[in-house]
Amino acid sequence: MFTVWTLAKRLTEELHFKRNFSIRDFKYTKYDGKKVISQESIPANYMGILVDYLTRFKLTNNRKLAFAIPLMVYDDVVQQEHLEAMPSERLLDNIQGLDKLSVELAATLLPFDIYYRSGNFNNTNLLINEQTYQNTIQLVNRCEWFIKACKSKNGYIDTDVTFEGAYNDFIVNGDADFMTDRVLIDIKVSKYAPNENHAMQILLYYIMGLHSENKEKFEKLTHLAIYNPRLHSAWTYPVSKISNTLKANLESIMGYVEEEIEEPDDDLFDGSDKETSNNETFEINDESKINSDNVIEKVLNKMGISLKNDKQTRGENEKNDRKE
Repeated sequence: MFTVWTLAKRLTEELHFKRNFSIRDFKYTKYDGKKVISQESIPANYMGILVDYLTRFKLTNNRKLAFAIPLMVYDDVVQQEHLEAMPSERLLDNIQGLDKLSVELAATLLPFDIYYRSGNFNNTNLLINEQTYQNTIQLVNRCEWFIKACKSKNGYIDTDVTFEGAYNDFIVNGDADFMTDRVLIDIKVSKYAPNENHAMQILLYYIMGLHSENKEKFEKLTHLAIYNPRLHSAWTYPVSKISNTLKANLESIMGYVEEEIEEPDDDLFDGSDKETSNNETFEINDESKINSDNVIEKVLNKMGISLKNDKQTRGENEKNDRKE
């Protein structure tokens, strides 16, 4: 069992995938403005989540939607841990925008996000000093600018990108950051540029979307985008360049194809759509359907990956890793 993030890391260890879908193939764009890299008073992963939540709030002006995840557990944890904290409704009412008090109150919700995703609660006192506050404002404003720039004139912005209908016994969870009518967007609040794992992660999100209840929206997308507000840079990839072979191979691994796969050769994981030496392309045998778990295990075994060894990844917090 995998999360999207853990599967992305495993796949990018394979030369087949690294060779045929790489962050190096994304178009890199550096926008005007200085890098926002300075000492901050809260850990890097908390900073990333804070920027994520405040960006959602600024785009929607909906507190309950923007902070939905920590609010699911806030009151219960406050009671269980005997914390001296204001009730969730009062806390939300005082988050008005990007003023200093609102940012400080939003930061108090961050440990509850970690608890929701990992089951571990760390009652950390997150102090927002002036430098951290100014950085937060700049990062949120940049995210808002980029996301709005990715939609068409009459398009939409989705701040709650989940994949109902695409989760299964193999992919147990995962949610993307933002989506417009044209672009699937992943935000990386890091002082480093995105790597191969991040490229594979957003590709897996896209494929999940094509198999979700909202597949019509994903079928209309034109690009995948990774945006880093610290570096004020974007990496974009047109979905038209995703080869049918690469897409089919990933769909098989993710359990979206129920047909038995013939014993693959080394060309199975070739991302291109080139023909084999006998002018025959790889085809799935429609007459021999088997359980999707068997298909998954067969393909992963070809890659030297044991399905049984990854059960412990259920519930792992994808977002914490990308926020570093």
